[in-house]
Amino acid sequence: MSIVPLSSIPPAVPFERRRARRIQLQLAIELEMGGDKRIGRIVELSRTGARITTDGAQAGNSVILRRAGVEVHGQVVWTNGSLAGLRFPVPIDEARFVQLRKKTID
Repeated sequence: MSIVPLSSIPPAVPFERRRARRIQLQLAIELEMGGDKRIGRIVELSRTGARITTDGAQAGNSVILRRAGVEVHGQVVWTNGSLAGLRFPVPIDEARFVQLRKKTID
């Protein structure tokens, strides 16, 4: 039996708070915040939220995300420059999730 130095043991994986599977995307979206319409992109999507790029988002904003005939209500929970994290209070059902992530819009 050999002794393994502590420095050779990889650090523990940080606790992951997300429960829903996430997928990486680069898809155009339309957003409505406070009555203003903006364009943006979905960068990451799950059934419970999304990471997007857009201008002018502020934590606490209510938002409506639209893409491919699907409308999802959410709230901005964080921002970092043009990146923003959205939380959907009601998880997206599977059919709407699939429609949102289509590469092309019918």
